Amino acid sequence: MIAKDLRERFVIHENYHQNSGGASSKDIGVLKLKTPLSYTPRIQPVALPDLPELLGGPATLTGWGLATATGQPPNALQQATMTVMPVATCALRYRASTVGLLGNICTYTGYDGASACLGDSGGPLVQNGREIGIVSFSASNCSPRYPSVYTNVGFYRPWMNART
Repeated sequence: MIAKDLRERFVIHENYHQNSGGASSKDIGVLKLKTPLSYTPRIQPVALPDLPELLGGPATLTGWGLATATGQPPNALQQATMTVMPVATCALRYRASTVGLLGNICTYTGYDGASACLGDSGGPLVQNGREIGIVSFSASNCSPRYPSVYTNVGFYRPWMNART
């Protein structure tokens, strides 16, 4: 959490909604700091896509989340290579009740792969040096048998630009 005295403005999407199962829609916000960040070799900006794109292929998820729903928090930042999948296929896996066709990206690594998990929410999904997604939700047990779902940064870029 950013201390209140460091932020100028914080805006959550006006139509944000989280259902009782933990799934979210319009899961995005923007933060404007009072003063610019000081960049260092370890603190750098990330590029964002300008518009939504047809996405596919590998992407990198990083986060401090659990490796399993019953695991312990990691001591080091975790990284996993995920495969971006068609959102329509993702919606079928969640029985079309939690994943809208617009505004989301889904990844899937197969039954023995990785998944976003508890503690990863808000973390980046990066492809070709650009943050294409923000971790929104995954199956409650963090099972790789279900896709991980991300807010599509490119889709919400016009919304972000209008508020910064």
